[in-house]
Amino acid sequence: MNGFRRSYEELDHSPFTAEEIAIIEREVPKHGPTWSGFKRLMPNRSITDIKVFARSKGLKSKTSLTRSHRMWSEKEDALIVAILETLSKKLQREPQMVCNHAYRLFSQREKLNEQA
Repeated sequence: MNGFRRSYEELDHSPFTAEEIAIIEREVPKHGPTWSGFKRLMPNRSITDIKVFARSKGLKSKTSLTRSHRMWSEKEDALIVAILETLSKKLQREPQMVCNHAYRLFSQREKLNEQA
């Protein structure tokens, strides 16, 4: 274990405060209940407790990757394909390479934002 991680027993398991509930209600729909940013916003709380609380309140991520793959309409699918084809031609790269690179860029940016 590194110096930043605490054991489950060392964390606060008391009822959530009004401020913590507001954070959970604001962030779970955006990021999901296991979002790593909770460690920064509520360092003494366990992700398990946050997950259980969110589930008990019916809070779910609106953008979760675990949701149905049919969250996109056919019109949106066509637009994404057209944009990727245009971009890949302009960059002279395969569409899959463009997607993979974009994913890496967004992941890196998200990590930098969490550290800030």
